[in-house]
Amino acid sequence: MVLYGPSGLNAGRWLPWMTSISPIKTDKLTWLSRSLSLFGLAISSYLAYVYLRHQAPVCLGGSRGCATVEHSRYARIDGIPLPLFGLAGYMMLFMSACIHSQRARTVGMILAVFAVCMSMVLTYLELEVIHAVCYWCVSSAMCAAAHVI
Repeated sequence: MVLYGPSGLNAGRWLPWMTSISPIKTDKLTWLSRSLSLFGLAISSYLAYVYLRHQAPVCLGGSRGCATVEHSRYARIDGIPLPLFGLAGYMMLFMSACIHSQRARTVGMILAVFAVCMSMVLTYLELEVIHAVCYWCVSSAMCAAAHVI
């Protein structure tokens, strides 16, 4: 897919400064990365919203796992809810997918690997320490893992 700026192929006619900008080639993996980032951002936004309002997240099938995880001592780092870290992480992943350079791709991959490692630690805590599973957290972990794959 080739994008030619905000106005398409005739950008130079309406915006003379656009004629000096070369076309931006965007491959399918970049679009997939952007989509996964936005999906993770939506999950983190919802969880941040309910955490900050001290509400229990809506959990799949009426399970109480999400509320149990939210009220555990592992749901916050120094009083900051973990979904806020997820918001920042997915925002940075999205931004790295929007910047067209090798350095941005490298940063995006490092962020994605870090997110997967954190998700593995948090999933371990859910299963072995908290003894409850939050489906929102699992969805976020799968989204982070899909970035690496």
